[in-house]
Amino acid sequence: MGKIIITAPGAPLRRSIDHILDSLCPQPAGKKIWVKPNMLGPFEPAQGVTTSPKVLEAVVDALLNRQASVVVGDNPGVPGNQEGIAAITGILDASKGCWRNIGVNTSAVRLTGRWSDITINISSIWLQADLIINLPCLKTHALTLMTGAVKNMFGGVPGRTKSYLHTLAPSANSFAELLVEIYSIRPPEIVIMDALKVMEGNGPSGGKLRPLGVIIGGDNSVSVDAAGSMIMGRRPERIPLLREAYRRELGEIDLSKLAVEGEVPVLPHFKMPSNIIASIANRFNSLAAIYAVVPQIIKDKCIRCGLCARTCRSQAIIEKEPLYYIDYNRCISCYCCAEVCPRQAVRLPHIREELLQRIFHLFRKRSHGES
Repeated sequence: MGKIIITAPGAPLRRSIDHILDSLCPQPAGKKIWVKPNMLGPFEPAQGVTTSPKVLEAVVDALLNRQASVVVGDNPGVPGNQEGIAAITGILDASKGCWRNIGVNTSAVRLTGRWSDITINISSIWLQADLIINLPCLKTHALTLMTGAVKNMFGGVPGRTKSYLHTLAPSANSFAELLVEIYSIRPPEIVIMDALKVMEGNGPSGGKLRPLGVIIGGDNSVSVDAAGSMIMGRRPERIPLLREAYRRELGEIDLSKLAVEGEVPVLPHFKMPSNIIASIANRFNSLAAIYAVVPQIIKDKCIRCGLCARTCRSQAIIEKEPLYYIDYNRCISCYCCAEVCPRQAVRLPHIREELLQRIFHLFRKRSHGES
């Protein structure tokens, strides 16, 4: 039977980490352990987009005290200087000298199922480590509804390969299948989820933070995510990622069938992404195109850093003086641009607003005699 440990809100952080490690990782001495935080992009710790440096430092310090050999690393969702991004997020200092650029050494892995003709590179540490400790943070996600432990392993894929994979699986349902396929390469042995603050709304970088003060430990990423979805007030089976992982027998999502220590706190009136209807509609191919939401760039917030354009594999973001614009005909609604924007200058309109905009553009084209 799998095990989940949910600490009491506001419990001392180091004591919570020690308890989780003693319960789930009793003998780490001499083992090479990859600690995998969420390092999405150049976001400062106060923004709550990446794993809290306090959580990471407590985990690393506890492992070093237990004589483990620790490697901290992640591949951010944006191209650029990994060490610089690690410094901005606070992850570099929190790693206590154990941070490594894991994107340098890679191993080729062939996917299976519907992507059996695709070979991708992953960071070699994923295959070489004796143990993997997955250190996600709990947030909503505009495409997958939520992001946590399972999706955090997508960070084992370096470089722009992530945006390329989005083009292979543009819908929420197909992307969930692809994420589970990549996660299954080697599921981590231990999960320690940062739920000190939970992001609601249009995550994983543009939402608002809700204080919770909880750490969730477990021996299965799918099960820990199931607890996370319940914190958000959503049944696990309603999350495409968890539904697919459960179908593939990668983890239990019914907490009544697990050994659960502690109680699941539910955040009242929790806000899911504004395009939740579009995400649900993606389950049905005939509705996906109708309800797809196209991001918009907020001119007053854009600082022309170009991260969105460099990340977009479908080349839907075009530079036109003095700003960037999104080509609606090229956009595949993967929302990578919204994920990586450090100034929250990319917004996702509500589905109703999006449909009204489409009707307006349609009439405008017809009035000008455009085909």
